[in-house]
Amino acid sequence: MTPAEVCRTVHAAGLSVRADGDALAVKPADRMTPEIRALLVANKPALLAFLHELELPTDWRTLARAYHAHHFGCPACIAAGQGRGLRCGVGAALWTPYQKAVLQ
Repeated sequence: MTPAEVCRTVHAAGLSVRADGDALAVKPADRMTPEIRALLVANKPALLAFLHELELPTDWRTLARAYHAHHFGCPACIAAGQGRGLRCGVGAALWTPYQKAVLQ
């Protein structure tokens, strides 16, 4: 399973995952199942590398380009933008800092 697929699976379970140094932070932690925990443990090194690559600058224009580059190729993120469902794990990881930068 690729790191992007792991993120999608985690997100589909109603969780978010992010890199916190050499650890994975999953929220809300009380909703994590044994299956999701095992998936994260089995894929931790690749997932951490993937999530660290997603660490983005704070300039909203750069963040917008990164999000839009993903968004327009992702059916889940397109649907979320139309108010139908949630963004995939990758899209959510790109969307959150973009929105924070725009609102500052």
